[in-house]
Amino acid sequence: VNNATNLIPNGSFATGDLSDWAPYSGASRVSVIPSSTSTPYVCQFSGHGSDISMFSHWGNHNTSAGVRVIPGEQYRLSLDMIRSSNTSGGTVSVFAWFKMANGSDNYSLVSVQTADIPTSNWQTYSLNVIVPDGAVKMQMYVYWTGATYSNLYITNATCLRKANGTTISDGSIETRHITVGSITADVADITTFKTAILTANSIQSNMMAVGSVKAEHIVA
Repeated sequence: VNNATNLIPNGSFATGDLSDWAPYSGASRVSVIPSSTSTPYVCQFSGHGSDISMFSHWGNHNTSAGVRVIPGEQYRLSLDMIRSSNTSGGTVSVFAWFKMANGSDNYSLVSVQTADIPTSNWQTYSLNVIVPDGAVKMQMYVYWTGATYSNLYITNATCLRKANGTTISDGSIETRHITVGSITADVADITTFKTAILTANSIQSNMMAVGSVKAEHIVA
């Protein structure tokens, strides 16, 4: 389950410019243009035989930009891409770029061959990551290498934090059966659980508020 808040500002380039983004390699070939397809504006990488890249959150990896993260947290990064029909060669990579507490860098990535990106329908590419030990900040980094004289288009860049079991909120679970040891939570709020049958040891919680469990049968 993902938290619905997108942690990448201006991920769909709704401002009509590169606000909150930092072009890096080939910066002069990164722009935002109007679009009548996926979103009103999209980011364009104009390939000229050299690398093109950009970081989210207004600054490159040498700055203090990025989402504050805690080791062990899980995130899902994604974006939509399409390419011009004359594009050939090269690779596009989407990074979760981590700034470590000691000032070093770390990253996870997913890569796709440019030729495999569609020319007529937007395709979503995603990356699931677990924050490594020592990481304090995270950015999205998009890197196109081996680009030819053609264009790559990007929009709907998102970073969603995956929900964990620390807190289960109001009305979040409704089921007919909860089996042994199936739910563990530090906090369970009002009306969290509604079920026909609860079996032994099925819920473990440090705190359970009034009305948090409703069941037709609670079995010892």
